[in-house]
Amino acid sequence: MISKPITAARAALAVLAVLSLWFAAGLKQDSDITSFIPEGEQKKAVALKNLVVSGNSAKTMIFALKCPKECGSKAGACLDKAGEELRKSGLFEHVATGVPADMGKVFFKTYFDSRFGLLSSQPEKDIPVIFNHAHLLKRFEKLRKVLALPSAMFMKDMVTRDPLLLFQSRMEMLEKEAGKKTALLCGKRFCSKDRRHLLLMARTKARPMDVDSQSKVLALAEKTVEKIRKEAGPGYDLEFTGINKFAVESSSRIKKDITLAMALSFIGVAALFLLFFKRVRFIPVVILPILFGMLVAVGVTQALFGGIHGLTLAFGSTLLGIGIDFPIHLLNHMMLDKKNLDDSRQARRSGRAGKSLNMSLFMGMFTTVLGFGAMALSSYPGVRQIALFSAVGVFSAFAFSIAFGPLARGLFRFGENAGLRQRQVFTDITRTIITFAWKRRRIIQAISVVLLVVSFVLSTGLKEEKDLRNLQAADPATLKQDKEIRSLLPASYMQLLLFTTSRDLEMTLRKNDGLYLDLKKLKASGRIKGFASLHLLLPSLDLQERNLKVLGSIKGLEESIREAMREEGIRPAAFGPFFKDLDGALSGKSPLVKASDLRSEPGLAMLLSSMLYIRENKKPVVVTTASTSNPGDDLSDVLPEGTTSFSEIAFVNHALSMFHKEASILILAGLLIIALAIFGYKRSILSGLASIAPALIAGVVTLALLALLGERINFLHISSLLLILCMGVDYGIFISDSLSARDEIAFEVALRSVILSALTTCFTFGVLAVCRNPALKAIGHTVGPGIVIAALLAIVLTPSLQGPGIFRQEEGIRSNR
Repeated sequence: MISKPITAARAALAVLAVLSLWFAAGLKQDSDITSFIPEGEQKKAVALKNLVVSGNSAKTMIFALKCPKECGSKAGACLDKAGEELRKSGLFEHVATGVPADMGKVFFKTYFDSRFGLLSSQPEKDIPVIFNHAHLLKRFEKLRKVLALPSAMFMKDMVTRDPLLLFQSRMEMLEKEAGKKTALLCGKRFCSKDRRHLLLMARTKARPMDVDSQSKVLALAEKTVEKIRKEAGPGYDLEFTGINKFAVESSSRIKKDITLAMALSFIGVAALFLLFFKRVRFIPVVILPILFGMLVAVGVTQALFGGIHGLTLAFGSTLLGIGIDFPIHLLNHMMLDKKNLDDSRQARRSGRAGKSLNMSLFMGMFTTVLGFGAMALSSYPGVRQIALFSAVGVFSAFAFSIAFGPLARGLFRFGENAGLRQRQVFTDITRTIITFAWKRRRIIQAISVVLLVVSFVLSTGLKEEKDLRNLQAADPATLKQDKEIRSLLPASYMQLLLFTTSRDLEMTLRKNDGLYLDLKKLKASGRIKGFASLHLLLPSLDLQERNLKVLGSIKGLEESIREAMREEGIRPAAFGPFFKDLDGALSGKSPLVKASDLRSEPGLAMLLSSMLYIRENKKPVVVTTASTSNPGDDLSDVLPEGTTSFSEIAFVNHALSMFHKEASILILAGLLIIALAIFGYKRSILSGLASIAPALIAGVVTLALLALLGERINFLHISSLLLILCMGVDYGIFISDSLSARDEIAFEVALRSVILSALTTCFTFGVLAVCRNPALKAIGHTVGPGIVIAALLAIVLTPSLQGPGIFRQEEGIRSNR
């Protein structure tokens, strides 16, 4: 008769399954590796960096058409066709093969009337110099040379309004600054320095990390590329790159790896079960709890986080190796004991063994959840997500096994004992090993201590992974292509991001004015190699007004200019429009350049959108890019208040270094919590040590093996170490509890189950180790050997510490017949 608590538990799990399925149906997978960077003191920098990653510059794809020689009209026509294909798809906000034909007019319209407010970035220092007599003479000498050129007739109207060539000087500075953010120009087209490539810039509507939307974009891009390649003919080649390409590729590769790993794991587990149990009908007993655990883990994580990172799914796929322990133990217990149920005495013993087993399973689950609970204290959002996913999955698999496991008794038939001979031989061999271990316990204990010490020393030689991007498993061909295409752009070397923000746009632009001057000094000192700033395109209104104020404070300015003209043989009367504009500037009638002026012009708006971010109900952000002489230098020691730097290299080095320190603390904390739980459960120091020692030694030995193999460890290696500790402790508990019970059924269940669990887990992680994704490889390389070591130590070391229990009652080894 089924008890009410069991019925209620099954009903609750059924409801949980339905809810989890509902949330899991809306699964959104994330592939952005920045989810695995810390919060806290650098949270602001991370948020700002993500702003850029999801912003207009990151949404831009770059298409490069390679020509057999210097690109001509044929290449231009082909690229125009490619641009038209992209535009009509509706997937792109902006597509450009060069600057608009009227760009000169746009610059004139935006900046000419405002030229007096744009004289200098340091008006108090520079303007008196610009308008002293000697400098004016040099300006007008240059004007005479310009007027002597054949093109002077086309510049007549502009020159009469700007004899000091202030607008021309400003345009030269703006073109140089704009050239740092966009490609070079061959006429009006974007091109490479060697003129062998024409470039097309296409900004998508979707965010670069929106994998579903970007998959459609990339499919269109591939189709367009193939079409243009055929039309262009031999010698021409069109390629493209973008952050979206890496995001989609990373997501696709990790999905394929996870699918392949889980499929092979399922096949391997099924084969092992057939080998051990000789019955196909037992396979669902083991697989269903795992599938239930994965479903609930996905549903809960999706509900709480709104999405799941690919690395979480990769790590979570290891639930196959953890959750499988519970049904294996239950199945072994029921199978070994089925033939004895007609004997009342044996039935009572079976009941006691079953209760003991359930307690062992509970402690195995409980210690594993405690271990992942320690990970949940991490300051890394991605690690917390992994901890939640794994803890929920393990608990759900356990609950399902306990609630529905008894139903599996109906699969057995009286008198059936498939595979008895193989299992009996296996058990006899293992009992021999245990007896051997007890007789030589001092030697085994000494060897274990030496192994622990030597492994600890070797593990100090571990090398850390310094580049978190290496976990994204980009195709080498894609990386090479991206590097080649981006090398065609002038600013490809600028990897340092500087974020300037304040309460409103004007205050932000004022701070950016100051940052521009600071960076000029750093460039002069050699600390930075170059930088691209919004300052020259859009200085603050305050700076423009200061220019006009300083200009107006110069006494006798107009007469000084007229005198210098006459001295250079230039008639002042011919420049009436200039003096009218000057009078307007001095009387406060000169217009100022505003952000709205740049946004109203498509060519300037594209430049502005890559450097200025105005977020709804949030402070505006100006982004400056720079390149330092030392790639790891983030300039944090010299930046003014209100400016935050983000160097991916420096940040990742710091993040990984901090994680390794944090992970060590969390693992030690988890180990301490697990140890306290075990010692509280065992109420014996010796039994507690016998349960936990195999896991501890296995973890240290695994680190030593990684060090000897020269593998660079990352946070997944360290997180996987927790799996070894949790599962190793489970093995120790099962063997220790069976020895303490002094019951042959309990012992055989534990022994056979530990070996089978270790084999299935080792196979599961062995598959991960051959995946293409470095994250999956890290898990496989760590857990695979660690589990084998933990299982062997549980079989040999645990009895040597605790004693062989029932096998001390009689001389020799008793038969289970």
